Amino acid sequence: MDFENPIQTFIAIDPLYLVAIACALIALFTLRLAISLPAKIAKLTKAVRNASDHIAVADEARKREATLTAVRRFESDPEIRNAVRHIWQKTKTPQGVDYSLLDSEDRFHVVSYLNYLDGVACGLKQGVLDEPVAKDYLQHVIHKSVPGLILGESGESWKAGKPLVDPEPFENLILLYKKWGIEEVHPLFKMMGHGVTR
Repeated sequence: MDFENPIQTFIAIDPLYLVAIACALIALFTLRLAISLPAKIAKLTKAVRNASDHIAVADEARKREATLTAVRRFESDPEIRNAVRHIWQKTKTPQGVDYSLLDSEDRFHVVSYLNYLDGVACGLKQGVLDEPVAKDYLQHVIHKSVPGLILGESGESWKAGKPLVDPEPFENLILLYKKWGIEEVHPLFKMMGHGVTR
């Protein structure tokens, strides 16, 4: 076989032909890439959308779990239970709850209890807690606690005197109270074992 002839023929080809052939090959490669590009972009878009959906689902699950942990503290945390028990024992009367019976000696328990509720309100404001879950658990608690303990306002089933604490540190809790409404509430779930809201 004589390999010199094809090589000499190739070398003898006008360089413009070589450039034309190279351009044609590049054009064909670019055309092939352009034809396949929309399908690749669609596949990539779908993958990004799926990843985004998975992240959103995981974030919602994390928010619900964090919310359940936060609201369970109402019944499981010894300090909060002690504060709630103290407030309930001091305010229960045959006529209902009477927050006006609380005085400066009870302030520590009241502030401990309100700090817990304000922490939940801050978590909701920052979007790290799930509002529908928290509302179902705590709306009835906040419905009585904010007006009775912070605002000094009486309600249908409780009596209040003057405000027991400065409302300024509990601004987030007061805003949450206003957002959730002041009407009587009937939650799907009502925590038992405490008396502040009965």
